[in-house]
Amino acid sequence: MHNVQGEPVNTLARPKARTVAEIFKEMGGSAYVAAQIGESENTVNAWIRRKAIPPKYWRSIVAVARAKRIFLGFDELLTHHEQRHSEACNE
Repeated sequence: MHNVQGEPVNTLARPKARTVAEIFKEMGGSAYVAAQIGESENTVNAWIRRKAIPPKYWRSIVAVARAKRIFLGFDELLTHHEQRHSEACNE
């Protein structure tokens, strides 16, 4: 596969992961997500500030995204989780 300039394209490369804030905005905002998963908006906003969603909520978050026809994979959530852990270890 080639791009418009005729250069080869790596079809296995993952696109850059959206931020947690971008994901929630696309899903309808933190208040909407909070209501859908049974958590407070303050809790969801804390995830945005921390730039990661706790793993125990991943299934619920992915289900809300799917219901809105938004693709969100566990790998994208894992990316945020790994980055957060890496940052915490380096502090």
